Amino acid sequence: MKKHWAADLVGKPWEPGASGPDSFDCWGLVRYVQKKYFDRHVPKIGFDRRAIIDMFSSTDILKQWTEITRKDSLVEGDCIIMSPSRNPIHVGVIIYIDNMFGVLHSIEPVGVIYVTMSDLSMSGWITQRLYRWSACSD
Repeated sequence: MKKHWAADLVGKPWEPGASGPDSFDCWGLVRYVQKKYFDRHVPKIGFDRRAIIDMFSSTDILKQWTEITRKDSLVEGDCIIMSPSRNPIHVGVIIYIDNMFGVLHSIEPVGVIYVTMSDLSMSGWITQRLYRWSACSD
């Protein structure tokens, strides 16, 4: 079985403002993955978690993203805005491994991890929004 590209990222340390390839914060990981594996340019933002959600609605470059509402239509490379409460504070990338969708994300202090969608919700994360690169929209 061929190893998924995400396996090379899992275990990399979390560091504020880092965008790879040796360490990542959550936005830095999204930027790195979108560029390296999907050839998409995502701009750098300051270390302000609220800025993540603002990027998907107010930046010209990220107007290339479309909000999706159906979890049953996920594709690799979609972005997920999630939170442990009602305030969106974290972002990750949807990936597909072993016939299951999951999230690749970097959290403090653990670093880059992969969790299935069901494990994500069981561990207390709430999906706030999902976005797809417009070129991939149905």
